[in-house]
Amino acid sequence: MQNTSWLRNKSFLLLILFSLATIGVHAYLTQQHYEINLGLSEGKSSCNISATMNCDAVAASSYSKIFGVPVAILGVLIQLVILILLVSSRFALSSDPDRVRRYSLWTILFTALVSVVMGSLSTFALGTFCLYCMAAYALSFLSLLVAAFYPAPGALQDFGSDVAGLFTSHRWVLILLLTVPALGFVGNRVILSSYGLDRLQSVLDESRAVWAASPAQNFSLETGLVHYQGTLEPKMTIVEFADFRCIHCKMAYPTLHAFVEGRKDVKFIFKTFPLDGKCNKAMERNGDGLTCQLSAAAFCAEEIGQKGWAAHHWIFDRQQDWRASSDFETLGPKMAEEIGVNWDQLKACTQTDAMQEKLQAMSKEGSDAKIRGTPAIFVNGKMVERGQFLPVLEGIYRSL
Repeated sequence: MQNTSWLRNKSFLLLILFSLATIGVHAYLTQQHYEINLGLSEGKSSCNISATMNCDAVAASSYSKIFGVPVAILGVLIQLVILILLVSSRFALSSDPDRVRRYSLWTILFTALVSVVMGSLSTFALGTFCLYCMAAYALSFLSLLVAAFYPAPGALQDFGSDVAGLFTSHRWVLILLLTVPALGFVGNRVILSSYGLDRLQSVLDESRAVWAASPAQNFSLETGLVHYQGTLEPKMTIVEFADFRCIHCKMAYPTLHAFVEGRKDVKFIFKTFPLDGKCNKAMERNGDGLTCQLSAAAFCAEEIGQKGWAAHHWIFDRQQDWRASSDFETLGPKMAEEIGVNWDQLKACTQTDAMQEKLQAMSKEGSDAKIRGTPAIFVNGKMVERGQFLPVLEGIYRSL
């Protein structure tokens, strides 16, 4: 009897620790979900290791939500329910602690089954994985393993009576479980409302209608940095015009890349539109020339060693450093070293007439399309208002 009590106490403590750890993981995933979906991220996630291991791509996928509610929020709430059930059974806060203990087991088993489903979707539907999601899956299985030593004997035999008890003696447990989707829905609406998106559907409908009615532009699909994982004709082609020192462009880039990474039939083309008259004739005033040099560096990195996207990310991720220093030769050598291109070659390429003509040609495409600022985002040649918001892109993608 003493050994059984000792085992339950240890199991209880482990289950509490696992549940708290899972809440922490889901809380991070919740924050990441909104940053990516609302275009608020200031850089890529710490677990974006490759195209296969990409948390942003998973967060941007349609599988990250259930009826519009982020799965991560539901994960936090279900773990809170598990904590309440564990504490209630451990300290006999209910008239039947053994039954409440079994309810905690059934809930933990449910989370493990959900982990199997979500893991399968990542494997077979997305082909992309999220390390933090995988950590949450692992914690759910560890909890299930430990829970086997925690419930009262005869758990399986009592399953039928436990279900009946939810509608009689333990209705409070049923109410607690039903609060998970209810609070998830309310919490999602509150968060969206705090960003002025409480009427999200009307915003999506308006953006899609404006996009559909916009005139189509004839952009060169060969000029620019191109990202496409598919082999067939893309269903959707996104063209972005951006300035490397524009803060809104920096915040848009993780969302755009996450959206494309999670969809094999979407092509993304990045074009430069420097807000500097030195390389963009649409600008009335000349700047310090750094934005033009950064644009040239990204495209030169692509020409020299197909490192254009690496340069793109490096420049945006260190935008604050570029703001502090307007001298390209201060940070340029470090960038070249870290992305793996020769600095002398890169520097020489940025100064060629051919590269300057390339920048001017892309800038002219933007001015001909009458863009009013950066980032300017087009889908299939048509301008998209609020294109940095993932729900807007997803709505247009579904309509296609």
